[in-house]
Amino acid sequence: MFVTRAIQGRITRFGVRYSAISKRKRIPVQLLKDFPTIGVKGQIVQVKPSVMINRLHPKNGAVYMHLPDSKPKIPVVEPKESDLVSMGLEQEKNESQTLTLDDLISFDLNQLLGSERDAIIAKLPRRVLFRAEKSNNKLRNPISGNRVLMTLNRMVAQGLKQNEDPDQVNAFFADSHLKLDILDQEENHIDYIHEDGIYSAQLTDLRDGEKLVHRFTIGVNVN
Repeated sequence: MFVTRAIQGRITRFGVRYSAISKRKRIPVQLLKDFPTIGVKGQIVQVKPSVMINRLHPKNGAVYMHLPDSKPKIPVVEPKESDLVSMGLEQEKNESQTLTLDDLISFDLNQLLGSERDAIIAKLPRRVLFRAEKSNNKLRNPISGNRVLMTLNRMVAQGLKQNEDPDQVNAFFADSHLKLDILDQEENHIDYIHEDGIYSAQLTDLRDGEKLVHRFTIGVNVN
């Protein structure tokens, strides 16, 4: 829900437009350079995630505009029709429309992130370690699922390469469809970890019948 509200605010403010045909398969980005067949410097356009990853982002030629806290790096421009024609672009005014709230709600984070999502999942650790203090034979501060997610978020963000966008990682972990389950040694679901030891955990995607995304272990050591 937070991601949806953030995207809505940005799109309403800057007037991002989507093709009626391609809006579900593309993401908005702002161009920082002129790119023939794509757009002009300062323009907000919709491109396939693969185009952003392989062509625009590596050259510092564009910034993402569909993530929480996304904002233009340079003044937004609306190119003249003559500019579009000279660059081989066609402006399909009859097929474009302002993104509505219904469109935003229907967004699937899998589509927004595209192959970036697979890259994030590949960086998820197999083991997460916590150090804790005990009081009366219990952890002084029980470990919650939210704390585990925040730790995963930080670990993945720290492992990013220089040309990778940390906003993608934040959006992945902010997805309301991502569910974390903590399991004890008998595979029972627990809300908090109250004792030191080894636990299992799994991330599932609620959009696809709780499809397993990643499974890992949690180790808790007492100081």
